[in-house]
Amino acid sequence: MKLYAIILVSLLVFLAGCVKEKPIQTQFKNDVITIENFIVDDVAPYSDTTTSIKFDVKNNGDRPISFILVDFFDLSGLKVTGLKCQLINKGIDVNYFTRQGLLSGEQVDEKPKCSFNNIEPLDTRSVTVTLKAPKIISPTPYTVSFSVNYIHKGTREALIPIIDGVTKKEPSFQFSQSETTLGPIFFDILPQLEREKIIDSKTIKVYWGINDQSFLTKFVMKDRSTIDAKVKQTNINKGDVQIETSQSLKQEGVCDFDSAGGSNKPVNSTFNTLICNFKPEGVGSEYTTTIKVDFDYSYEFIKSQNFVVQPRIGGG
Repeated sequence: MKLYAIILVSLLVFLAGCVKEKPIQTQFKNDVITIENFIVDDVAPYSDTTTSIKFDVKNNGDRPISFILVDFFDLSGLKVTGLKCQLINKGIDVNYFTRQGLLSGEQVDEKPKCSFNNIEPLDTRSVTVTLKAPKIISPTPYTVSFSVNYIHKGTREALIPIIDGVTKKEPSFQFSQSETTLGPIFFDILPQLEREKIIDSKTIKVYWGINDQSFLTKFVMKDRSTIDAKVKQTNINKGDVQIETSQSLKQEGVCDFDSAGGSNKPVNSTFNTLICNFKPEGVGSEYTTTIKVDFDYSYEFIKSQNFVVQPRIGGG
């Protein structure tokens, strides 16, 4: 009986060792850059004393971010007396200011900014700004604001079935789009080939093209950010968008903005929808074509912190 118990315990230990732990899922976000661990030392500092704002800039994406700029552009009546920017994992620069007007002889305008390069996925950089409250005689509200701007890239690809319309009346596969790359901005690729089909008493939308028949495609820009901040309008120029197609699909003319923007809308203006025309010129009764869109953009959001400076007892 004792031998049986020993064998049973050994078997259980062996089986326990064979159980594989579930891998930890890495949680990337479409809000690629966020502000984390935001701490304010004192939101009601006394007159002529200092307080500080501390936070981390985090890369939530699955790729390195090449450039990030944190700019304290609105300081109200508070004065910056120190700024720490963690430029690398273990390195910190103190009082990292951008000075303007030195060459022209104008009064120096110290604008506290932190710029970061090549932040790896899930990595952070810390920022600490020290602020001195002005001399006041009664409780006075102030607001400090800063913007966070970064450069990002996105891509998406669509697969479009094409038939000859003679030997094939319907394709054997369906239109599909790839998953969008991580980021707040993405594009929907919408070829104007929409048809309705009834399957099991349900009407569904399907897309396919006919060989040698041109069709229009809309590239609709959308923002899926959920960040708790004020997001500035994102400008994507036509030159920031690159469109590639398979050899069996030819682009006709140049892409342009939608009619809402007007045909004379400048190239460097913001757009929501870019429109292109394509013509399938493949061989066979049925084949697939692809449209791929790559785009670059600068994304910026603004956060603010309110203070109420208190007068010292006795004034000042």
